[in-house]
Amino acid sequence: MPELPEVETIVRELGPKLQEKKIISVQIFCPRICVDKGKLTDLKVKSVFRRGKYVLISFYNTKMHLMAHMGMTGKLIFHTGQKERKHLRCSIDFISAAAVNSAASSTCAGDSVDFGAEILQGNSVDTVTRLYFVDQRKFGRMEIIDDFDTYFS
Repeated sequence: MPELPEVETIVRELGPKLQEKKIISVQIFCPRICVDKGKLTDLKVKSVFRRGKYVLISFYNTKMHLMAHMGMTGKLIFHTGQKERKHLRCSIDFISAAAVNSAASSTCAGDSVDFGAEILQGNSVDTVTRLYFVDQRKFGRMEIIDDFDTYFS
């Protein structure tokens, strides 16, 4: 199980890379460990912080938080170019606000922009940040908490 300094290191690494980015897709490979993906799509990251050994990601315009606990062997890893990762439990794709604004301004009114398709085609790889939750022993978890204050009180 990661100790507090390791969790703090994770938070300090995630914060600058995820702040102000928008979640465009979530893939869950182990529903017992990871969150309901429908609630996360289109949320913009406000901050990344920790509470004890929990890593929390807060979002704008909602009290909802994404909470991750590493368990014994869990890791949060940024995409390294590998197509498949062993013990992958969840994958979350983020896109920068600048890319969202650029795509929105280049489309006609009423057109929708499918960022997921762009990722698959490789057109906007430089603007996409992919975060993996890898957990060999399945003791970690990622879940949505609806109200931070109530959960931790």
